[in-house]
Amino acid sequence: MSMKMSEAVEVVDIEEVELDNSDSATATPEFKVITISDLENPFTFDDEKEEDEKLPTISPLQAKYMFVCVMISIVMFAVGSLVQSNIHAARVESLIYNAPTETIVVETGDTLWDIASKNSHGKMNVSEFIYYISKINNIKGGSIVKGQVLHVPNL
Repeated sequence: MSMKMSEAVEVVDIEEVELDNSDSATATPEFKVITISDLENPFTFDDEKEEDEKLPTISPLQAKYMFVCVMISIVMFAVGSLVQSNIHAARVESLIYNAPTETIVVETGDTLWDIASKNSHGKMNVSEFIYYISKINNIKGGSIVKGQVLHVPNL
């Protein structure tokens, strides 16, 4: 390998080369410079090298089949989540409408939020409880007035 003096080369190793000179007493030893470009692949070991190693390939038909399977899985997950959510909502509504109610008379300064937070007892989200109080009492727009009688589920 011939190198120019100005060429930058990363040296990996230097080996001493034996000479076939008959006059070995006067011969000077020669050295061979081994660079990264001299190596096949400096980042693999000999026992890891396999010339015929190829990555598996898939056909366009297999790719389409995999895509369809993934999309079906996503749709099934979404539908399952929606069904589960609707089942939960139906159970909550059933519990609310079948629960005994307490009669409350609205006083000055009362809001639906105040009434719901006092009567949900931490068993239900206050916003959700306001929704059910409004639905049971046919309240539109969330407005209540002093003296109004409300039927509030007793959780």
